[in-house]
Amino acid sequence: MNERDVVDLREVDGTQTALVGGKAARLGELSRIDGLRVPAGFCVTTSAYRRVTAEAPAIDDQLDRLSHLDPGDREAIRTVGAELRRTVEGIAIPDDLAAA
Repeated sequence: MNERDVVDLREVDGTQTALVGGKAARLGELSRIDGLRVPAGFCVTTSAYRRVTAEAPAIDDQLDRLSHLDPGDREAIRTVGAELRRTVEGIAIPDDLAAA
């Protein structure tokens, strides 16, 4: 395991988008603002995500197909989305990452 596969949300700020993605980086920033309540949490890093999804190369094709669908074609979105979900749910998370 890379020591940075999982990062506490309190350690993240807006400069770490490449490490944890935009949403997590923004949550880290929000957690530093007095008066805003951001639940405690953690981020799985982008490198850990890449390592896990490398076990399922079909994900790239499924995401590509999903991104090219007509936004109004709900049935096609539902179908490809369900296929993608099954693929993701079928990926085994490495023991070291699950433990982290």
